[in-house]
Amino acid sequence: MKYSFYRFIPWISAVFLVALSAPSAHASLSLAIHGERWADTRLPLLPKNLVTGNLTFDDSWLGGLVVNWVAVDGWKVPLPFTGKTLARWDVELEGQVIRHYGYQHHTESTAAVVLRTRDFLALGRLPVNFSMGNGLSWAHSKPAYEKGVTNTRGVETRQLQYHLSFETEFFRSAASRFSPFIRLHHRSGIWGVISPQHTGSNYLGIGVRYAIR
Repeated sequence: MKYSFYRFIPWISAVFLVALSAPSAHASLSLAIHGERWADTRLPLLPKNLVTGNLTFDDSWLGGLVVNWVAVDGWKVPLPFTGKTLARWDVELEGQVIRHYGYQHHTESTAAVVLRTRDFLALGRLPVNFSMGNGLSWAHSKPAYEKGVTNTRGVETRQLQYHLSFETEFFRSAASRFSPFIRLHHRSGIWGVISPQHTGSNYLGIGVRYAIR
């Protein structure tokens, strides 16, 4: 069964309300939980489908536990041949354990290197940062809803895939250790490098992070 993106607007609005009422801060070590749902789209088309309201979801869910450790605090990204640098980024090492539900029932593990921006004010008042993670994903059994090498769901699916994540995290100050976020979880074959292009999956959802230290 497919669901329109508009049905999830109340949940996303709740994330923004929590962001305004439960501020947090960067931490060298953090723990997060998140829940996401299968987004029925290819990754390049996701922004367009999201903006136009054409993004639909299938009955495949995941729940994840994420650990992040800041390996490099405030890395200045050099611009080649200019002698200048971009804004400072944090470089994080991330490990994740995921359990799938609905159309799929398996455990997944990921390991990634994450680049996270420093905080800035969006819309003039909402502190926000963005991150992108790159790494590998291992499904501990063959995914039952992803498409396999024959372009058939659940047939000859790949356990090892490239892992990509995008996050938008919200908070206000160091008054609280909690910060809500919106997260995209992506698995793919990197345009045929690991597996055919039609394999993999995209999940979109929300979560909350706790700053341990």
